[in-house]
Amino acid sequence: APNGSAVAANDAPTPCLRILIAEDNTTNQKLLVQMLGHLGYTATAVGDGTEVLEALRQSSYDVVLMDVQMPNMDGLEATRQIRQEWSSTDAPIIIGLTGHASIEAQTDCLVAGMNDCLAKPVKLEVLSTAIRDAFPVSDSRDIVPSPKDEAIAPAVLNRLMIEQLQLAGGQQAEAFVIDMIENYFSESEKLVQAIDQAIAYSDFEQLQHAAHSLRGMSSHLGAIDLAQICEQIEFLDPYEDVATAIALFHQLRHEQKRFVLALRQEQDAARTSMSAADAAEASNQNGTSRNGTSAQVEEVVES
Repeated sequence: APNGSAVAANDAPTPCLRILIAEDNTTNQKLLVQMLGHLGYTATAVGDGTEVLEALRQSSYDVVLMDVQMPNMDGLEATRQIRQEWSSTDAPIIIGLTGHASIEAQTDCLVAGMNDCLAKPVKLEVLSTAIRDAFPVSDSRDIVPSPKDEAIAPAVLNRLMIEQLQLAGGQQAEAFVIDMIENYFSESEKLVQAIDQAIAYSDFEQLQHAAHSLRGMSSHLGAIDLAQICEQIEFLDPYEDVATAIALFHQLRHEQKRFVLALRQEQDAARTSMSAADAAEASNQNGTSRNGTSAQVEEVVES
């Protein structure tokens, strides 16, 4: 069975949809599961197109959020196989997720058989709209406020994406942000090492895959320059001088350090906010306790 992670729906909207996420990056998996959980949906995540087919053969799903670029079997091939194997009445709605916002990339998704295609990083309200458009229902809840388009400190970190994480985290916003950033530190360092090794061995296939994964997960946390450098590496011509790849890698390392520093500041801010909230809660509890004690004393005195 495919490895999966799930989040139970709270006040699940009607209809109650079964959603499968196909995404090879664990950080992006976790974020999408959390975002869908915030919207009230239950989601399960798998890592590639092969696992998508296996999951669909074992259970029925209403929606598949399909990353286009995955190892073993990519999203386009998985979509084509789904359209061949399942009838139109039994097949799920397939919403593509691509790091390439070009018209050509979106056309490829639709030609393969996807119902829709969203550019990564996916914003919460865009995801909500895509699902609702596929399954229109009457729901008066204002699930997602429309955020402003401006980015704060665009050279390093787009705080709008941190705010999206906080929104997805709900009542556990700060804890979710801290956890996502910590997970990013671990996963991104592995990818940076993979890029370094791929350049050393002139393995451009591995180089493109690692750069694509790092670009996607970095974009979800608000990286600007780092994501752009990853994109340059991803589309590097294999026949170019290796010195170009090495130069880009040095830029990537430099920008990664700046981005990590910015993320650590976000973690510190989240921890400060959590500490303040805990202190306020403790103060309220102490106040309630004192009021109760005073009432008991007054009752004893009066008696």
